[in-house]
Amino acid sequence: MKRLLLTVLLTLLPLQLGFLYLKNPPQSPGTVAGITAQAADVENSVSIGEFRFSLFGYTSPLAQVTFEGLGIFDQTTADDKGYFQFNNRFSPFSSREACLSSKDQFGRLSSPLCLPPFPVNYNVSIGPVIMPPTVSLDKKDYFMGDEVVLSGQAVPNTDVKLSVFTKQQGPSLIRTDLIN
Repeated sequence: MKRLLLTVLLTLLPLQLGFLYLKNPPQSPGTVAGITAQAADVENSVSIGEFRFSLFGYTSPLAQVTFEGLGIFDQTTADDKGYFQFNNRFSPFSSREACLSSKDQFGRLSSPLCLPPFPVNYNVSIGPVIMPPTVSLDKKDYFMGDEVVLSGQAVPNTDVKLSVFTKQQGPSLIRTDLIN
């Protein structure tokens, strides 16, 4: 019964698309069946008897997010608010661990964020995952009394607190370039 349904769906879908194309021929470049290229933000997916996987979270704006583990590798770019999403990129047939990392527009990397093994279910949704900030120092070596310049990016509208191991107690001067 499932094969018959799948065969019917796979046969009808191209016929319906062809009918739409004939009914609404392209009037300008970037238009197919009356649909313009501006609809690129819409994402549709269909699954028949397959596993579904979704992972979403936040990082610095426009950062490249990498998702990798044993048999897993994918990348996406966060939007201007730092939101990213991976949908149906793979099916979790076996319990796996994977790590996320992000790289901002200046090439600074975040610390990896490793996730525990995924559950093996038909519908797995993980999130929101909040990525650590991307950070870098202005030079490789420092000596006592040197000024340390730490820069990077974080999820928009978040407070970033820096803790340094020191014997001295009291306020410290921190440059807040990390806050977007």
